[in-house]
Amino acid sequence: MICRALTLNAALLLTCLLGTKGARAQILVYSFTGNTTSATSVNSSIAASAISTNGTISVSNSSPVSSGYTGATGSFYGTDNGWGSAGNYFQFTITPNANERVSITSINLGYRTSSTSGPNALAVKSSADGYTSSLAVGSLTNADTSWHSLGATSVTLTFTSATTFRIYASGAATNTPTWRMDDLTINGSVSAIPEPSTYALGVSTLVFLAALRRRRSALGPDSHARHAREANDGAPPRG
Repeated sequence: MICRALTLNAALLLTCLLGTKGARAQILVYSFTGNTTSATSVNSSIAASAISTNGTISVSNSSPVSSGYTGATGSFYGTDNGWGSAGNYFQFTITPNANERVSITSINLGYRTSSTSGPNALAVKSSADGYTSSLAVGSLTNADTSWHSLGATSVTLTFTSATTFRIYASGAATNTPTWRMDDLTINGSVSAIPEPSTYALGVSTLVFLAALRRRRSALGPDSHARHAREANDGAPPRG
């Protein structure tokens, strides 16, 4: 019974030593508040670049500002012209602190396009594979000039070094439509990467307790009972 309790406690200790995932939550937000392309909110275990485009990004609060979806900040937003090519994108870089691991789980944003001439498809890619595959895809509403929410879109990527993300918008009917973006939110978690010595300590502890448990099992229940009786009688245990 004691061995089982020790083994359970050791397993819990090992889990703590090896680092558990942080709660899934917002780790990065770009709302352009204050007329800036810098991140509005950043998890303390990461660094984030300013958001940019492969063209010329501008920040504006010209009407209409973001509205009509949950979390719309309704002030400044990021925009650029010329979204007719599939190669147009917004981009930002996330750099984990030393010995930290970032796991991205979803992305959300508000957007507005140039009526029917604006882009109608979205794709999220990263430098992890040279922007080859899409981490997420989605459809953009371009039937009007209202603001819309992409909705929480699943993205699965874990990394420990600087990684750049690109949000591509494509499918525009002309070469000069605008695409406005606001309230870009990255959800996920950040967890510590254990040192090798921590792994070794945790594994060694479990190996020791497993060996102790096997030894006690090999002695059998009669031996356990005899040792208990002798201890209660005050006699030194034999064998």
